[in-house]
This record gives sequence, structure tokens and C-alpha cells, in this order.
Amino acid sequence: SGCDSVATLNLTINNSTSGSESVTACNSYTWSANSMTYTTSGTYTATLTNANGCDSVATLNLTINNSTSGSESVTACDSYTWSANSMTYTTSGAYIANLTTASGCDSVATLNLTINTIDASVSQTDFTLTANQTNATYQWVDCDDNFAEIVGETSVDFTASVNGSYAVIVNGNGCSDTSSCVVINTIGIHESTLSAAITIYPNPTSDKLFVDVPSRNEDVMVRISNALGQLIIDQTFRPEEELVFFIDSESGFYLMEIKTKTGEIWKASFVKN
Repeated sequence: SGCDSVATLNLTINNSTSGSESVTACNSYTWSANSMTYTTSGTYTATLTNANGCDSVATLNLTINNSTSGSESVTACDSYTWSANSMTYTTSGAYIANLTTASGCDSVATLNLTINTIDASVSQTDFTLTANQTNATYQWVDCDDNFAEIVGETSVDFTASVNGSYAVIVNGNGCSDTSSCVVINTIGIHESTLSAAITIYPNPTSDKLFVDVPSRNEDVMVRISNALGQLIIDQTFRPEEELVFFIDSESGFYLMEIKTKTGEIWKASFVKN
């Protein structure tokens, strides 16, 4: 109608919002903004509604680092110390170590381990040493000569010809080990309760062995046995000056025992070449 009209606007302006975050995770990450799970690195957005009812854009800068795993197969002798966890193992098996990568994720290492063993022990019978490990190769050594190899002594048995300290190097199952040294110190040593001296010669002998026994008024029993304890001579004599024995058995070590009726005993060992 041509008259003034005054209009009033009460205006509230609400703004849209935006935000971003940077996250580093292992293997996967579930974003709370949209409940989505991501397994690869990248930039992801989510459009939400803020408290004022306007759009809210969220940005995720995601870095995904992956866990790692690996395995190795090892064959060792007697024991193995695994560098992954500094543990020492003495039995075959599969072992696992849980580690952490440089990026802070899990790293699972697996060790497939085979432990081989070898028996380096030695048995002794008189002057003969025997390696207890079977199906192996052997090298006998002289402990008193800085473990020098004894030429030709490569069988499971070794018979010492002189007093000394001996060991064997055993190779088998892919392993090598040296036995403890065994001391032999009774070769040619008399164990006697007889008052008169008795001597045997030559030692070593090739076939004929002489025994000097002073004249006595009683018989003496003479026994000669090999390294296996088998008697090769078992006779009684009335000694005058010298006894002679023909040793026609195989080469090796022998033990002589002279015994009187009163129980006196004299023992000595000798070698047959």
C-alpha cells in the first residue's frame, strides 16, 4: 500500500569442518572415522556430519608396515647357538624366535635344526685302545708329541708299543672330535714280589724270547697271554739260568706272569713284531 515495511533476519551460519591425521601401523589399520580396515599405505578420506549438521571431511595419511617371517635350515655337531635369540640347542627340532623389525613390527624367525653327534670316548684293554664310535674314520695321535698323527694307525683299535699318552680323532656323521688322552705307563714295567731280578729280552721280539731267572729250589709257573687274555703258554719250569720261548703267534702285546708255589708273582709285558 506504499507504506514502510521493516523485515528482520536472525541468521546463524555454521561452517563445514575438515581435519587430518597421520598413522603408522603394522599389517592393517581400522580407522575409527569410518570403521574401515586398510592393509596398504595411502591417503584416505571420510565425509562425516559435525555437531552443527554440516559436512566434516576427515583425511587419514596411513603408512602400513608389514610383519616379516623367515626360516633357515642348519646342520651342526653336538650343539648350535642361534644368533636370532642367542639360545644354544643340543637336540634336533624346529625352533621359533619372535623378534621386532626395524619398523617395529613382529618378525618370526624359524630354525630347522639337525644336530649330529659323535662318540669320542675310548675303551682300554691292557695296552689296546678302542674307539667306541662305529662307522667312522679314525686317526690315532700322540698326545705327548703335540697330538702328532701316528703313521698307519687309522683303525678302530690302537695297540701302544711304548708308554705314552694317546688319543683318537674320530670323523663321522659329518662331525669330527678328539678323545681324551689315555695314559699307558705299564709297558715293560715289572710288578714283582720276587727278591731276585728277572729280565726278558729282546723286547720287542720277532719270535724268540729269553727269560733270565736265577736258579731256585722250587718250580715256577710261567704264563704268557695275548692282549685278549688268551693263554698261549702255560707251563711249569725248574729254572736254572735262562728260559727260551718261541712266540709264533701274531704281532701284538703280550703279558708274562711268573708265579712261585709260595705265591710270589712277577709280571712283565713285551711286544711281538
